[in-house]
Amino acid sequence: MSDSEAGVFRRVVDAVYWTGAVIACVALVLVSAVIPWAVYTRYILNSASSWPEPMAVLLTVGITFIGSANCYRQRIHMNMTVGTDLLPPLLRRASLFLSEILMGVIAIFMVVWGLKLVQTTWAIRWMNSRGCRSASHTCRSWSVAP
Repeated sequence: MSDSEAGVFRRVVDAVYWTGAVIACVALVLVSAVIPWAVYTRYILNSASSWPEPMAVLLTVGITFIGSANCYRQRIHMNMTVGTDLLPPLLRRASLFLSEILMGVIAIFMVVWGLKLVQTTWAIRWMNSRGCRSASHTCRSWSVAP
């Protein structure tokens, strides 16, 4: 990779980082507004809104994932370096490289199994919407009309 390509790559990664930081900050502000609204409608108006709780949960999940990814990029996410700090420089660099490889493997694992979980959840909801009680139950509505 040439220096100009590396510069473009770094600018793109920095743009993704700052976009994530802005999204996480906006989500944090929204959570701070949604929760009081839920309390107000429930206890003052005696008519609880249905949307604040799921929205707050989704925003919190977004804050967690995007914020932790940004913290990991800046190397300020929680980590233990006591053992690696005692290593000689060459072994320390090797352990950092191994750590990045293992994080990549974990990320691939999370993406693959996360997609499988989403597909399973959607399939169960699809079956339930057609009157199926379980995955082993044969649904007559599954047949495709000619």
